[in-house]
Amino acid sequence: MKEGFNCFIDIREEVIVLSSMPKFEIFKDAAGKFRFRLKAPNGETIASGEAYATKDGCKGGIESVKTNAPKATIVDMAQ
Repeated sequence: MKEGFNCFIDIREEVIVLSSMPKFEIFKDAAGKFRFRLKAPNGETIASGEAYATKDGCKGGIESVKTNAPKATIVDMAQ
């Protein structure tokens, strides 16, 4: 095989790996505020954040979720 072709295969494999990872998406809502959503590897939205005035604030909200979610307890309010 040609070396360039091997490089192409490596890139394609990387794209497949990246698309199967969860991701945070930052977007602007209808009011122009920044929001984030957490998407599962299958593309389903599994969490979303509040509205932020700045993109940096939104990024801070994402970092807070990353830091605090592993420590969170479950409180069943559906009794």
